[in-house]
Amino acid sequence: MVNIAANKTVYLKWGITLLIPLMIYFLIPAGELYTTEIRKYFLLTMICIFMFVFELLPGAIIGLCLTIGYPLLKICTLATTLSTWRNSIIFQSIAILLLIECLQNTTVLKRVSYKLAGVVSGSYLGILLGLSLSGILLAIMIPASTASFLNMALALGLIKTLKLSPKDPATVGFMLVSYFSVIDAHNFLYSTFGIGLNANLIAALVEGFSLSYTKIIWDNIIFVPQLFALILIFAKIFLTRQRLNGRDYFYEELKSLGKWSANDKKALVIMMLMVVFLVTNNWHKLDMTFGFVGACILFYLPKIEIGTMENLQKVSISFPIIVASCMAIGTVGSSIGVGDWFANLVAPFLQSGSKFTFTLFMMIFGVLANVLMTPMALVTLLTGPFVAIAQTMGFSPEVVAYTLYHIGNDVLFPYENNGTLMCYAFGMMSMKQFMKGALTKMVLDFVFVLTLGIFWWSILGLF
Repeated sequence: MVNIAANKTVYLKWGITLLIPLMIYFLIPAGELYTTEIRKYFLLTMICIFMFVFELLPGAIIGLCLTIGYPLLKICTLATTLSTWRNSIIFQSIAILLLIECLQNTTVLKRVSYKLAGVVSGSYLGILLGLSLSGILLAIMIPASTASFLNMALALGLIKTLKLSPKDPATVGFMLVSYFSVIDAHNFLYSTFGIGLNANLIAALVEGFSLSYTKIIWDNIIFVPQLFALILIFAKIFLTRQRLNGRDYFYEELKSLGKWSANDKKALVIMMLMVVFLVTNNWHKLDMTFGFVGACILFYLPKIEIGTMENLQKVSISFPIIVASCMAIGTVGSSIGVGDWFANLVAPFLQSGSKFTFTLFMMIFGVLANVLMTPMALVTLLTGPFVAIAQTMGFSPEVVAYTLYHIGNDVLFPYENNGTLMCYAFGMMSMKQFMKGALTKMVLDFVFVLTLGIFWWSILGLF
């Protein structure tokens, strides 16, 4: 009976996966803006999204369906879908996985994990708070979303050290907090591809527009409590049954590791060199991939020889396939004009109403656009229309710059954002668990922006 019920559930999921996208495909005909390519794009993308949500196939296989499906349906060329493999995040993610594996041959991860757990009281909530504080520190030192990669690496180290299993609520909590703490810190801090990018796009449209580091902090200081509110909520919704043994236990475990071995010291030096490289990115201007990949190479050099062939073999091939294939959703969408179609669709809704309705519609349409295109494409295509409408209504362009950053990180599915894609692709959570955390974060974001955000920006004269 159990097998029959399970089979019925699977058939139902496949029915939903195929029937809903096909119904939409046949009910909405192609037109001048809603082209045949966009119509077929939505068909395939929705089918694959449903497969991800219901976990009907392995993630990498669904990714391959996207990779070959778009060109087979003549939506774009194969070169377009494969172009995502040139993105540096692919090799950064592979390098992080390899670094974690190599560090398992030393006690460095255990020492850092035990020390962090001990300092923050050894409780689950305490460790979440520790990850959030390290996220804020990294966000200050590295003004880019790449800072979250280091915090996720720290979370993975904790998970391995504490022997937590994938999909355990504590595992999910550690991973999501390690990522969102950095991203939410950039709500009130400067980041190159966050508020900084939005400001540069607006400066090209509005003469004399600029945002200083201190102005960004002052205009958005109201969002600091949001970060800690998210941690408290995650501690409840991802409540673990695993018992973390308290501060004394972690300090005893740290003490039991004894003195630092030669390999421990070499690994620590390599990791410190990598962090210095990443932190000084604003000066040397080299892509951060050099830092991650360079550290991997150092682990294998003669006289160091910490990395092994076994470490290389443990790096999952599924991970880069999922990342690259899902990034193709946004790349293909941008190449066939999904952004232009969407901008024309939403403009009429934003041209009248109060500051509340303007911000609300901007956020709603931004979330919907994020499903269809990359965050970079989203801000590039929507900044112009949003700024023009804001100025017509007498609102400051700063509101658009700040709100667009929030929008870019309010996601429903992992593929919408490179950082969330990495967080999910590490294999530490199910799609259901990811969506539960992401939706919680989105709702909290809407509440803070539409209440405290509008209130504070009104006091500052931005509305």
